[in-house]
Amino acid sequence: MFPCLAFILYINPGGENDFLYSLIDKKKRAESITGEKIIFGGGSSAVFGINSQRIEDDLRIPVVNMGLHAGLGLTFPLNELESVSNKGDVIVLCIEYFLSDRDVNNSLIQEINRFYPISKKVDFKNKIVSSLDSIKHFLLKYLLIIQKNVKYFDVEIESIYKRKNFNFHGDLVGIDDLESLPYDRLGSRTSLEWEDYYSEVKKLNEFSQRMRVRDIQVLHIYPPYARTEFEKNHQVIKKLHRFLKENIEFEMLINPDDSVFDDTLFYDTVYHLNNLGREKYTEEILSKLRPYF
Repeated sequence: MFPCLAFILYINPGGENDFLYSLIDKKKRAESITGEKIIFGGGSSAVFGINSQRIEDDLRIPVVNMGLHAGLGLTFPLNELESVSNKGDVIVLCIEYFLSDRDVNNSLIQEINRFYPISKKVDFKNKIVSSLDSIKHFLLKYLLIIQKNVKYFDVEIESIYKRKNFNFHGDLVGIDDLESLPYDRLGSRTSLEWEDYYSEVKKLNEFSQRMRVRDIQVLHIYPPYARTEFEKNHQVIKKLHRFLKENIEFEMLINPDDSVFDDTLFYDTVYHLNNLGREKYTEEILSKLRPYF
């Protein structure tokens, strides 16, 4: 089971300021760029981990962060990336460990479908959770988001997970004045177990092949990960890395070790960097991207 799904960002429908509604702005930004661009895609690790403006200024090419939520699985973000990419673009996949469609939260897909024209039909054979209220109840009771701001079972929640906290490029930037949590209170902590990842790699390779035909380059980077979590799961991650290197048919820019950062550089989950962490991860990405531009 994909570990990041234990931390669901979408907890409280709030109209057009919902976290998910940022997808509208991200796609609008991507479609407004007529020339070549860099597009980052993946889950929320990309949302918190990338300083798009810094990359854009350094490489002198427009950047869009299409990352959103690991609960949308793998097919959904690939479809969206395909829909907004054009000849000459570079797509950088920042996907969390074992990101898969197996654990898609269908309620998120359903909610997005209410206000957003999904690029392709996403039909998952998972159990559909029909009530968003029940999800909110579960999350408020069992998950720590921002402890000092959450009132259990109270619909009034102050959270950074809002559309208004995304910048022009699609990065979530509302954490400036918020404290990071210690490791033992970070969300998404888990013991990774090896999963059959063949179908996901096949999907990624097919996506890359379609992009190559359109003269679009696809690159892979590992997500930022808290050091204590990495050390705990090192053997599984090492095995996954070996498997991906042997089977992925496009370039992998960053090794798992390159995306590991001190626990103090994470905000609220083992994938969500704080501002200082974002800058360190962005510099790592830039060091690998510069030879391409």
